Amino acid sequence: MANDEPITVLGMPWQKGSTHQLPVSALAANILCQRHNSALSPLDASASITFRALWHFQEDQRRVSDLHGAEFALVNGDDLERWLLKLLWGAMAAGALSHEGNPVRALRSSASKEALLDYLFRDGTLPEGWGLYMAGPPDRLFSGEGQVAIRPLVYRGELWGAGVEAGAVGVRFAFGTPDGDPRYVVRRPMQIELARADAPELKVLALAWKGSFGPPVTQTRVGDGTATDFPTS
Repeated sequence: MANDEPITVLGMPWQKGSTHQLPVSALAANILCQRHNSALSPLDASASITFRALWHFQEDQRRVSDLHGAEFALVNGDDLERWLLKLLWGAMAAGALSHEGNPVRALRSSASKEALLDYLFRDGTLPEGWGLYMAGPPDRLFSGEGQVAIRPLVYRGELWGAGVEAGAVGVRFAFGTPDGDPRYVVRRPMQIELARADAPELKVLALAWKGSFGPPVTQTRVGDGTATDFPTS
């Protein structure tokens, strides 16, 4: 989404509270060989479609008059879910995730790396309750302009997942059902619907899943302001 322009970065463990302007290349960690990296390139394509669509939808909704009205985009949900795992695993390996000022170095102890690799590269399956979740309650009102953020889910020093927020919309990969009221999380939603309180049109990002999926999640924009924090911990 940066279109090769430098981006403002904060929150990395090594920044110690500072803010830096960095090229995207400075945030990369080469932890895969070329063959395995190429094998996962379709996941990057799905993520690009997802977040560009969500960003475009929200930019339209911030305007007094929506230029495009009702819109629809379709993405492979399984690929997006795998991309989230690739992201959090790579970010942890690069030392880019922190909790209370300290780098996060370990995945959840019950997470089998062999099984996760099988899921990433060979269309394997995940344990029940693991995978992609919406990072907010269904039918949540929002008003934020937001940023792009990655929030680790840490429990007893172990990484249980990570949430990725694009403006007011967030998705996350979790090694197990997130804590809290189940009504506030939806696993593998069939679609993400962005609405405006003052207009009838919907912006819809549909997620295609091979297996079972959850109900749609609707978020309604109510005006300008700052996004409510997602319940990611």
